[in-house]
Amino acid sequence: MNAGNLDSLPLETLQRVAEFLDATHRPSLGSFGLANRACRQAAATFLWRAIHITFDYDPEALHRRVEALFKAISTLGVGCHIRHVHVQGILLEAGAENKGADAEWLKDQHNRREDLFRRTGIPEILGDTEPCTYSAQGKCTPMSVSDDEDAAWAPLAGLIKNIPHVTKLLYDCYNQFPPCLLQATHQHHPTCELHLLKFGLRSPETPDQHELALVTSPCLHSITLRCSEKWPSLEYHLNRRAVMQLAAGLAPNLKELRVIGVTSPTPNGGPARDLDLEPWRGIRGVDTKTMEKASLHCWSQTGTHPLDADFLQTWSRCIDFSCLRRLDLGAGHDARWGVTADALRCMALDRPFARLKTLRIRLARGPDEHHVDDVEFDGRAADFIESLEPLDEAFVSGLVRAGTLAAICRRHGPTLTSLGFHPLHRPGYDEDTAARVRANLARGIDYIPMTLEPAHVRQIDTSCPLLEHLEVPVRRLHPREAEVFQSVGELPRLRTALLTLDCSSPEVHEYYRERDGPPADYDEWDRCMTNWGPVTNGDLRLAFEKSAVDEALALSIWSAVCPPGREDGLRSLKLHTTGGGVFGSGGTMGHIEEVVGNLGRSWLIEASPRDYKGHRAVVVKELGSEARKTRDADYRLEDEASLPPHSAVHILRRIWPRTTDVKGASDWRRDWKGLPLHIDSVIVRAK
Repeated sequence: MNAGNLDSLPLETLQRVAEFLDATHRPSLGSFGLANRACRQAAATFLWRAIHITFDYDPEALHRRVEALFKAISTLGVGCHIRHVHVQGILLEAGAENKGADAEWLKDQHNRREDLFRRTGIPEILGDTEPCTYSAQGKCTPMSVSDDEDAAWAPLAGLIKNIPHVTKLLYDCYNQFPPCLLQATHQHHPTCELHLLKFGLRSPETPDQHELALVTSPCLHSITLRCSEKWPSLEYHLNRRAVMQLAAGLAPNLKELRVIGVTSPTPNGGPARDLDLEPWRGIRGVDTKTMEKASLHCWSQTGTHPLDADFLQTWSRCIDFSCLRRLDLGAGHDARWGVTADALRCMALDRPFARLKTLRIRLARGPDEHHVDDVEFDGRAADFIESLEPLDEAFVSGLVRAGTLAAICRRHGPTLTSLGFHPLHRPGYDEDTAARVRANLARGIDYIPMTLEPAHVRQIDTSCPLLEHLEVPVRRLHPREAEVFQSVGELPRLRTALLTLDCSSPEVHEYYRERDGPPADYDEWDRCMTNWGPVTNGDLRLAFEKSAVDEALALSIWSAVCPPGREDGLRSLKLHTTGGGVFGSGGTMGHIEEVVGNLGRSWLIEASPRDYKGHRAVVVKELGSEARKTRDADYRLEDEASLPPHSAVHILRRIWPRTTDVKGASDWRRDWKGLPLHIDSVIVRAK
């Protein structure tokens, strides 16, 4: 159909086409809008539904960005289509003589956040499901937004006033939410949902007039509080208590509360508890006696603090758990703790979550729960899972085993559309001696996480007929690795999947090596010890072979999950490669992180809406590539000739020999390749 034929179609039909493209392949929506005037009008509803305004530091840059956006909106006449406005960045007040220290602090925090993105790539790979547990937030020292700073936000407030139908304002800035923007929202969009993605009362005990207006705003819909373990204990305590008071009815329409990084250090280095801190007197001028429990729809508590029964009991005084639709407990990138055994038992008995539809939870023994063996912990987890009403989405990670998975499938399988199941090794395992490991094993506490087998995937297939999204780990180079990929592909309604390629080696520990010795297939070179505990050359070689995931291997995995001829198969497959160089015993060895960081690449493979020569075409993208390139630039290694004989690079050369380009130059980053995937004794290679 040519553009002329499209021009003759009714606008309603073109809008249906635009809606379909927006839902299935958004890049094609822009091309559709360029076909002619009628298509542009139909596509504008979806192309301009949300606008993003980003900036760094300079108020003039923000002014220019807003001015250009306002001009485009006016010229195209698309203001009536805008519903969501997302503001992200950091604004430093120009010419403020008394703000130098605060400005430098803000810039430092912003740079740390950007450095996190560059070095890990986690925000691009996993999105917001695994937040950094050490993300910093604003200071708690009393301070207010000055008139000059407020004036710097005036252009944005003017833009908000001139957009007629804003329903959601997402504020993701390190600055406090400005008064002029709050006033514009209240006056022109009183029903707009305000989402504060970096929330923090700068004067939690005695808020100034603007902060009090902000925390009592009827527009306030969700807040995210990021705490840092570098905060002094008292300041963290005040801000957390202020948020709990918010949840207890201070903000009348608050529906979503997220707290990230809930550890605060005490002088001895341990987590701060309420009893270590002086009592908080509450927000002055606010009568807490008339407050009721908050009717939140979403509560997320992620980070590094054990979530035990006392913790849940404290929050139950200000949140009505029976109203929750979504619960997120214990996750977080590199988090060492989660929901404890006593918390699981209490929740199973009390059954507080009557309306829950989405559960994301990480399970871990508390620091004083070594008496709870694996069988008992698995039983408590299963009891909690079965105490819930049937869920639509369930994501369970941490200390989970077959009993927990069976409980999920048995209780929630018929209704589940999304499922995540991710066993993790015990936190602190690498710090335990052989004697302690031996003693714990005698008590029924194993250190090796459950390995997902094809039978587990078939169990999911049988129990979850509606499943459209799956997140599970796959052990790299496991004898049945390829079968797991194939089993995932047999799920009939699966449309998207996140497979974590687990390259860790928890079995490489002092205890297991004393008991079992090195693998039988290790040669003399493999058995040579490194300077990293019980880790041998062969262990490092195997870790590098596991981690090496290039585009060809990613496409091979796609072919195993979604073989040719399955036109109704996956729409997208995300591969997250992690755990390379992680062993059961800790220690240090130079350059392992640099090598694994380059080998362990993550990928997104998406089915293209277009066919290629009668075959289903795919689009492949490396996730976190900019982060990897930044790491490579920062971790640039010395010449190989200057490295010690058993360096990580020399071990890598044992697998992938040196090659040179036309100029005679060599770089190990260009020489490696992913090992081929074996399926039924047939090597599957990318075409």
